[in-house]
Amino acid sequence: DRPYISRVFPIINPSLFSSKYMSIICSWAIDYFNKYQDVVNKDIETIFKQEAIEMEVGERENIANFLSILSDDFVENNKVNLEALTDKTISHFKVKAYQKFVKTIIDNSDRVPEDKLGSFIEEQIGKLSAKIPSLLTFSKPLEKISKRVIKLEDIVLSQDNGGKLGRFLGDMRKGWVVSFQAPEKGGKSFMLNEMAFLGLEQGKKVLFISLEMDQEEVEERIYNKLTGCANLEDENVIYPIMDCEFNQTGECSKPFRENKITLYFQGEKIKYPPFGKFKNYQVCTKCRQDKKFYRDFEPAVWFQKIKVPSLSFSKRKGKARIFNRLHPGNELVVKSFPAMSASVEEIERYVTTLENNINFYPDLVVIDYLDILNNERSGLSGRDRIDYVWKRAKQMAQQKHFLLVTGEQSRRLFGKEVQDVDDASEDKRKNAHINAKFSINQTLEERDDSVRRIGQLLHRHRKITSKMLYCLSFLEIASPVLDCEEIFYKVKTKKTNNHYR
Repeated sequence: DRPYISRVFPIINPSLFSSKYMSIICSWAIDYFNKYQDVVNKDIETIFKQEAIEMEVGERENIANFLSILSDDFVENNKVNLEALTDKTISHFKVKAYQKFVKTIIDNSDRVPEDKLGSFIEEQIGKLSAKIPSLLTFSKPLEKISKRVIKLEDIVLSQDNGGKLGRFLGDMRKGWVVSFQAPEKGGKSFMLNEMAFLGLEQGKKVLFISLEMDQEEVEERIYNKLTGCANLEDENVIYPIMDCEFNQTGECSKPFRENKITLYFQGEKIKYPPFGKFKNYQVCTKCRQDKKFYRDFEPAVWFQKIKVPSLSFSKRKGKARIFNRLHPGNELVVKSFPAMSASVEEIERYVTTLENNINFYPDLVVIDYLDILNNERSGLSGRDRIDYVWKRAKQMAQQKHFLLVTGEQSRRLFGKEVQDVDDASEDKRKNAHINAKFSINQTLEERDDSVRRIGQLLHRHRKITSKMLYCLSFLEIASPVLDCEEIFYKVKTKKTNNHYR
């Protein structure tokens, strides 16, 4: 990858490889880059054939075997986490350079005369400094104008590719911490699962870490979402669908309205399933599809009976194959830790282990959820523990170059109509470490109607809106956002609707 080689080229030194054959191959790659300003790729075979003429038989065979191993391990992937891989490469060569420096000093300490030893060490320090990128890094934006301030590869979740949910949440970038705040049992885990799938649909590498559910529970939700199947006692279920409030109240007088029945009887809206004259009721979303009348559409929920297929191995396998073909480059790793047993440091070590062992550099890490992480610093408890955990999580996201999405529990009881940013549980200081924060709102009535509202609580990089995202959910197939529309929400009264566009 040319951008990768360009970044690490100044520090790569063939002599620092522990393998003699890797040193030889690396020197070929460096010479090629110096000459053509490009990566060697398949041209390495041509170079090998030319160089092999003057090699001994044993050396030639060993390098051929080594190149064969590299070829088998190489997977062409333009979506690699470039920043994380670059940092890891630079760190590796720094350590190798320091080790070689120490060895050189020790090996020569008895050979160099004592009166010249100081000069010798200074000379070696100068050579070391030339090989290690300077810590003095900076930019002069007014002298060298960047063509693009925001690099596209830094955007992990793009609002342009996330549908209505993505547009409401906005772009999310590497190094950010994004949180979804909800009361206990308010749908945090389902929403985090949705964010993981949003990343996979955009071809990202996703690490999902659960601190509440075991591996099998996490995998079942993933398969529910992937296939639209569930293991239910009754396959025929009531499924939420989008409707218009004015269609339900009968206030719509447009001639193209598909329905002539209202859902109100003696001032009260009837619940599904309908009876008597209401059984022929039909939803109407005509205005939703027409730009001219779009603002006349007021989101509401109605229901229909559907048959949900049972989850099976064949459905999982078939859907996974189709999903991977439609969204190339995606990769999902799932890890479960017992609650309060894992720390931020342990998760960071786990990410490093994935990098070293399976070459997995996540673009998106989803943690369900940060508040129940432990910490490895003695003497911290209560609010100080929470502040430390969020602060370290932010540091980890920046150093590892990934987007971190998590949940947090609201101190408000379930059923409050609208949460605010001060409803954060435990310690408000964690808001200082968050780039964006969203709320998951649901009244008791909305719970019965399978409705949730997502709100914007804070955002470090853009102005937040008072609008909310009205979402229909069907949690049996792990879908908290089946369908959605933006609304303005106002607290219910007996005389007003609960929202309007």
